[in-house]
Amino acid sequence: MAAVFAAALGMAEASRADSAHEDSDLIQGTWNLIELNNGGNAVGTDDVDGTLEVAGKQATIKVKFPGNDLYEKSYRFKLYPYREPKAFDVIWEDGRVTRGIYHLEGDTWYRCHGEPDGDRPTSFENLAVTGMIRSLWKRPEVKPREKPIP
Repeated sequence: MAAVFAAALGMAEASRADSAHEDSDLIQGTWNLIELNNGGNAVGTDDVDGTLEVAGKQATIKVKFPGNDLYEKSYRFKLYPYREPKAFDVIWEDGRVTRGIYHLEGDTWYRCHGEPDGDRPTSFENLAVTGMIRSLWKRPEVKPREKPIP
């Protein structure tokens, strides 16, 4: 019986690892900020310019608000795609951890998180009550090359 349990546990861990690897592959590359909601206050994307570059288990976020300097930070991250909702941790250079949740839908990536070392959100709703930050990211549209005229 112990062998059966160990085998089942091993299969579950392998499935979790595959799921984390799959989502990690899906988020690689460049993402553009489309929508930002900070604690229930929507910030117009006409006012904010943001990109997120993901390479391996590292990411760099760059956000520019009008009248402010460019905010640029790099961090490591860990995904938990087997949780409901899917979750992530951002590990900052100073060791603090920002806990969040995410949802991937093709080239659309929804993220919601709190402050470093704060609680993990449980949903993408009730931002005004929880003070969480929700963002919507999309991959840049890649235009096909026109074929040269022979």
